[in-house]
Amino acid sequence: MTDPNDQLPEGFDQFVKEHIEPLFAALQQQRAHARKSLRKYGLIGMCIGIGAAGIAFFVFHLFWAIVVGVLVAPGFLGLIPGTMQLAKAKDAFGQQHLVKITEFLGLSYQDAGFEPPKFEIFTQLDLVPAGHRRSFTHLVGGAHQGLEFTVYEAHIEERRTRTRTHSNGRTTTETYWVTVFNGQLLHSPYARKFASTTVIARDKGWFNTKGRFGKTMKPMGLADPEFEKLFEVYTTDQVEGRFLVDPIFMLRLLELEDKYKNRKPTAAFFEQGVFVALHGGTEFFGKLDKHATATGLARQTVTAFSHIFHFLEMLKGKNHQ
Repeated sequence: MTDPNDQLPEGFDQFVKEHIEPLFAALQQQRAHARKSLRKYGLIGMCIGIGAAGIAFFVFHLFWAIVVGVLVAPGFLGLIPGTMQLAKAKDAFGQQHLVKITEFLGLSYQDAGFEPPKFEIFTQLDLVPAGHRRSFTHLVGGAHQGLEFTVYEAHIEERRTRTRTHSNGRTTTETYWVTVFNGQLLHSPYARKFASTTVIARDKGWFNTKGRFGKTMKPMGLADPEFEKLFEVYTTDQVEGRFLVDPIFMLRLLELEDKYKNRKPTAAFFEQGVFVALHGGTEFFGKLDKHATATGLARQTVTAFSHIFHFLEMLKGKNHQ
C-alpha cells in the first residue's frame, strides 16, 4: 500500500514555480507592508495614549487605573489597521491558493455562497447535527479516476440557554452559541449496488444502544478489534452491511483518521452513495507562519486531496485485494 504523502502529481514543481510562488511572493510583500503599518500606527497610538494619560492625570487628577486605560487603549487601536491588512492578505492568498491547486488537479472550486450538497442527508443520517446557525465554504468537486465527488467545509453551531443565579437571588437566562461541528463533508457515488442503509458511528461506550438509529437499524458486529475500538456500525441489512464495511473500507477509514490527526470521521452508505463527515477543523490549507514556503503549502494542500483520492480509489475497487 502506497502512502499518498510520497506521491505528488506530475509537473508539481513546475506548477509551484509558475503559479504558487508568485502568489506567495505577493503575500510576503503585503505582510511586510502590514507589519510596517502595525509599527507606524501602533507607535502613533502609543504617543496619543501617553499624551492623553498625562492630561488625564496632571490636569484632571484621575486615578491611575483610568490613566493606564487611557494610555494603553490608543496603542491597541493603532494596531487594528495593520492586523486587518494581515488577515485580509492571508484570506486572499488562501483562496487564490486553493483556486490554483484545484485547477492543477482538474477540479472545480467555489469559495462560498453555494448550496451545500447532500447536507440534509448528512443530518438525516446523524453524521452531523443540523444546528441553528450554519456556514459552508470551500466547495471542491470533480472526479478522480472517473469517480465523482464533492467535499466542502461546514461550521455548525447550536443556540443554547443557561440560567444564572446572582448573589441577590435574582435569576437571569442568557443565550449563547456552541460549535457542534467544524470540519469537512465528503460525498461520492458508490460503484456497487446496495439497497440497505449502513451507518458507521463513533463508539460511545456505555451510551451505545440498540435503539440509537431507530428500530429498523441494528448494531453489526465487527471483525477488526482496532476498528471496533473507535466505531459502531448500524445497518438495516446485516449481510449487505458486512459486504459494504469490509476490511478494505475499515482500513481506508482508519487511514483518514490517522492522516488527518485529531480528525474523527463518521460515515454512511445510503441511496447508492457513501457519506463521510470529518469532524475537527479543516486541513486543505497549511499554517501561514514564518516557516511557511510556497512549496510546503502547496505540498500540504495537494497531499490533503491525495488522502481523499486514496479513499475514493477504494470505492471504485482500486487496491481492493
